Amino acid sequence: MIRLTSKRRKRSTGSALSEFGPAFIFLLLFLLFPIINMLGLGLTYFSCNVLNDLQVRQACLVSAQEAQDPNGPVCGVVVNDWLSSGLGQYVNPIERPTTVVSYKNGAGNQDVYVIVTTKVQCRPFVDMPMFAGIPGLGAPMDFTISKEGYCENPRVFNQSNQ
Repeated sequence: MIRLTSKRRKRSTGSALSEFGPAFIFLLLFLLFPIINMLGLGLTYFSCNVLNDLQVRQACLVSAQEAQDPNGPVCGVVVNDWLSSGLGQYVNPIERPTTVVSYKNGAGNQDVYVIVTTKVQCRPFVDMPMFAGIPGLGAPMDFTISKEGYCENPRVFNQSNQ
């Protein structure tokens, strides 16, 4: 019996490396970029929360008329400072954040609480057309944050509402 032997043998190593290239593209598109967007989404929410917290603190110190003024210290100055800071520039908002300031009486009508609601619409960190309909991954994400704080001088509030 005659055996034909080949001098070349098929290598069993290296096949994993050749399969890694196409798989790496899918890992980038469907795993890495969505994770980057989700981390960016968390940081965006944190930044919007900081804006709302700053607005509540300012609204507790000023009169109702000043707080509700679109160019006043709450709706105007704080938002402008936030947009020009690093936090506001990172968020990449589609339009200027909108703010609604309202008030409610506490126990015995002597305590006054201010309620500040801030709405921000933000673009995703990395645009991904394959996730076009999913907010935060391929579509803009809306954040509506509302907080309340105790007015430090309720007499100023009562005088400005009369």
